[in-house]
Amino acid sequence: NCAKENRVTFATGTLIDDALSWWNAYAQPDGIEQANKITWTELKRLLTNKYCPRTEVKKMEDEFNNLVMKGYNLKTYVRRFQELAVLCPNMVPNTEKLMEAFIGRLPRSIEGNVIASKPQTQKEAINRAQRLMDQIIRHNSTQDTHDHKQKFDDKNTTDNNNYPNDCNNNYQNNHNNHDHNNDHYQQQNRKQETFKTYVATNGYTRNRPLCERCTLHHIGPCSVKCQNCNRVGHLTKNCRNRRPTTKNNPQPVSVTCNACGEKGHYTNQCLKANNKAT
Repeated sequence: NCAKENRVTFATGTLIDDALSWWNAYAQPDGIEQANKITWTELKRLLTNKYCPRTEVKKMEDEFNNLVMKGYNLKTYVRRFQELAVLCPNMVPNTEKLMEAFIGRLPRSIEGNVIASKPQTQKEAINRAQRLMDQIIRHNSTQDTHDHKQKFDDKNTTDNNNYPNDCNNNYQNNHNNHDHNNDHYQQQNRKQETFKTYVATNGYTRNRPLCERCTLHHIGPCSVKCQNCNRVGHLTKNCRNRRPTTKNNPQPVSVTCNACGEKGHYTNQCLKANNKAT
């Protein structure tokens, strides 16, 4: 409510520190009353020349040119836009330019709606932009909640549907690995071997050749390992050894003595040959 003729007096009365010292030095030659008679435009020019050199003004103009609203933070954008509009008046010389600059830096998702509302003042444009941003934030919040619930429901449904097939899938994968990886046979346990026997005796419908050694269907060299004697080439149930071969229980080996022709010992162990020699 300050009268136009009192603007300079009021403004200079609020100066402090370095600004107050500068004003006192300016007013000293002609006196404070005479100094307060300068126009408002002249005071702004003096203050700009003193505290806003061209280099600093150029920095603010560049910032103003690049200023855009980021994310959903409308309040921060509005505050900085208004500050730079005051500090760089030449860039927004009238209301039309001011409105054009303000709306043009809004996100595209709301820019068109703000223009369509035909605001007459910057305040109207700010209010319209704020309402639109509030709607977007609420919509995104609701959508995120729905998406999270949908993902949770889908995961539960998938887990429940897959559970009955887990054993079958793992079982089939093991069988396929047996077909394509001979090393897998070296690690088969009795449970897996029982399954192989079942396949061999209950009708085979695939195209793997029948192995004459183990009576199973597979490709490549036979690598079925007996769990009784640890030998390759036959199933445990077909093993001819009554007891498993161990370090402490070696299986007898069928050998023939070259000296006497009898079986069961080597030539260097032959008693008949040794007796003849003596």
